[in-house]
Amino acid sequence: MVSGMDDKDDPHNLVALEAMSSLSKLLDHVEERDIQSMLLHIAIRIRPFFDSEQPELRLSSIVLFGHLSRFSRGHCELFLEQILNGLVPLLLHLQDPQDPQPDVVNACKFALRMCGPSMGCEGLRAMFRNHLQEGRSLHYGEFINNVCKHLMQSYPEMLNRLLLTNLFYFKSTWADIRAAAPMFIGFLVLHVDEDHCQQVDLDQLISALNLLLKDPVPSVRVKVAETLGRLVRIL
Repeated sequence: MVSGMDDKDDPHNLVALEAMSSLSKLLDHVEERDIQSMLLHIAIRIRPFFDSEQPELRLSSIVLFGHLSRFSRGHCELFLEQILNGLVPLLLHLQDPQDPQPDVVNACKFALRMCGPSMGCEGLRAMFRNHLQEGRSLHYGEFINNVCKHLMQSYPEMLNRLLLTNLFYFKSTWADIRAAAPMFIGFLVLHVDEDHCQQVDLDQLISALNLLLKDPVPSVRVKVAETLGRLVRIL
């Protein structure tokens, strides 16, 4: 099934979709020792599908990632890097344009709940467990604000990586994601301490925000303007 995700003769990723869905089912029936050696390979292979234009691929890959994280809890150092790499897309896709049938949103909630215990931050684990229950409404801005506060307390050295990953989503085809990414950046900057501000490439960040300020969607421009205002604290 892992090989199926690398099928070069599968232009529409139908084999990959079936492989990811089937792997999620199989993981309920395997022992941890049997999957440990493959965890990283599978996680790296499915990561590009998080942003697929096909909602079925986003859904299956994110659910599979959540199931994989369950096997990482006794070996956090091996899988933590993959969790941190996937954190931004999982949080941004809580605003996935799948609504009003939020299957992808619920998949992100599931994956984040499963990842929480491996992150070494009780605040994040509790937030993911309490606020990301399927069917429960979420005040997204308030939630991301609190997530960023915990991230900057527990992983301040991650600031630049988190900023760069969010910048990638400024070019998303989905307006909700384009609005969420600058908001995410603004809250990171709001909560970072002075000792880690030097990680921020202000010229690059301001240039990207100014470009996004020309977005045709008003809600995106509003979030960009709010973020530009928050940059004052690190000037």
